[in-house]
Amino acid sequence: MIIVVVIFVNLAVFDLFSPSYYTGILAGGTDRGRVAMWKYAPAPGLLARKQDSETKWKLQPPSDLEGSILQIKWGSSKNLLAVNTIAVSTVLSEHIMSAHLRDQVNIARP
Repeated sequence: MIIVVVIFVNLAVFDLFSPSYYTGILAGGTDRGRVAMWKYAPAPGLLARKQDSETKWKLQPPSDLEGSILQIKWGSSKNLLAVNTIAVSTVLSEHIMSAHLRDQVNIARP
């Protein structure tokens, strides 16, 4: 079991993580509603052996959601990321929003 805590800009602490083994993306959520994703991108060939473990992960632009994140999980065959906060439930496709639910109103994008 690996426990990871990452300090982000503005001292937000990532305490929820969900890996996608299919896409090589690690998604993390904070108590401030920030979702960040790290994509596994090691150097090609023999260079990967000499590459530092931290440089194999590339930080993608974060998403900011309302409220503290309670749950984050990858699912479906389309590799969608479900994020539940105190205020809303959101479905992200790596970084692009695919659907949104709030106050019993659902918005979905094909």
